[in-house]
Amino acid sequence: MEGKKYIPLVFILLVFQLSKIECRDCQTVSEISGVISDYSNSNYGYEQCWNIILPENSLIRMKIHLNMRHPCERAHVQITEKEATAQHLFCSSSRDLRPFIAESSVTVTHRINPYKDHGNYNPYYSSFRLEYQINLQATAVMALSCKINLEKRYSLPSSYNLTSYYDVIEKLKHSQLSDGSFGNVYTTALITQALVASGEALKSDWNLNATFEFLMNEINSSSVDFLTTYYTLPLFNGKTLADISTINCSFNPRKQGYDIESDSRPKMRIMYSLYIGDEKDVIYTISSRVAENSTAFEVMKSVAVEDPKFRFEAKAVSGKMYVHRIGRITNDPDMGKYWLLYVGAANSTDTLTHLTT
Repeated sequence: MEGKKYIPLVFILLVFQLSKIECRDCQTVSEISGVISDYSNSNYGYEQCWNIILPENSLIRMKIHLNMRHPCERAHVQITEKEATAQHLFCSSSRDLRPFIAESSVTVTHRINPYKDHGNYNPYYSSFRLEYQINLQATAVMALSCKINLEKRYSLPSSYNLTSYYDVIEKLKHSQLSDGSFGNVYTTALITQALVASGEALKSDWNLNATFEFLMNEINSSSVDFLTTYYTLPLFNGKTLADISTINCSFNPRKQGYDIESDSRPKMRIMYSLYIGDEKDVIYTISSRVAENSTAFEVMKSVAVEDPKFRFEAKAVSGKMYVHRIGRITNDPDMGKYWLLYVGAANSTDTLTHLTT
């Protein structure tokens, strides 16, 4: 009788020792960003693991969410850094769930140890969600782009080897997904900033318009958060984090005699029209008073406030403003839809001039 009780006890201790060994059949995760989630309710023991592969010279940022009610020795998530041999253990008593960074590939293990008391059949419920981003290559590209733009390439030290810089840019472009994103909204915004800062915005080997469409949908969604706004808004103003180096933060427009709210220039009346369709199937026209010498973009902003039919969406890229949506109609080259700007003088019967710059 005693012998029969001894056998399962040895088995339990053996399982506990084996649980210290890294999972041999871990799922391999190589995406640049994503989410790993898992749950189990078992009293017989459970283990699942994932290897997140980190490219060379990269960092990974992780944020974990837990739903566990049992002691740490029963259920936990363990994250092990390969090269640093550092371990992060998360369980029901964990209080510090702030994002953290690893410098090498990591193994994520979700483990539930079996009950010692075989008379207890209440299962251990354990679940977690791990959000991760491998996006600091984009930050590195922005930093070097900032250096290049400030010093210009001809004045960079000869010791600078930009081969890796351009290689990373190409890898970032080729990681674009079919919906225009590069993963989640944070990664997408950072990589787009990196490509814009490096002068790659108008290159044809990635789809900038699709990326901006994705970001606009995200920032207009009801679930938009501060971090999304922080990373995305600079792009809609034609800026990136690399542009901070060119800003005089001590400058105050009002103290220097500028008032950004007022415009004391003389006013003039303009007629602004939208012609929709090759045969002008639909025409919307508005008369408005704007400051003299206003740009076409300033006129568009002014009339958009007066009538929602003239609302538009635009983005600044490499110092130029691109209007890609007016009303509910978006530029769509595949469907042959383009918005074109024409300008004519007052009381002129001459043909309108197509403005291209």
